[in-house]
Amino acid sequence: MTKPDITLLTPVMTFDETMAHWSNCNPVYEKCLESMVQKFPIAVQEIKQLFILLTDAIYINDGLLFDYCLCKAMHQYQILSSKGEIVAYDGFIKTLNDTAKEALNSYIIRDPKGGSWSIKQGMNFRDWLEEEPSRFKKLESWELEVFENR
Repeated sequence: MTKPDITLLTPVMTFDETMAHWSNCNPVYEKCLESMVQKFPIAVQEIKQLFILLTDAIYINDGLLFDYCLCKAMHQYQILSSKGEIVAYDGFIKTLNDTAKEALNSYIIRDPKGGSWSIKQGMNFRDWLEEEPSRFKKLESWELEVFENR
């Protein structure tokens, strides 16, 4: 399997805007998500946590990593729904989190002026950006670097 191409773009969307973007790009999952949220309202918090972890700045193979993770999780929910709602929801949560970890597991984002972020650290990407306010400017000007950690 080929390693994914991870790139960065300046985050511009709020959570609600990101969800609207996801819904527009993935209408096949929209009703399923609405149904799941009615059964498991806490799912919205889980999805928000993923957004805070990743923001809308991290892309995988030219697509938003957040979208990729949510689509894989919704697909897993649909597959497991025949085994019961609880099993399907557990599969959704596991896939939502594991997909992000697997995609970013071997990558480090470095600030050339010091500091780095990895999903293994357990810190949200947005928090890392805000830790040093100039990182947003560096992100805009393509100064943050993505390295594969071998």
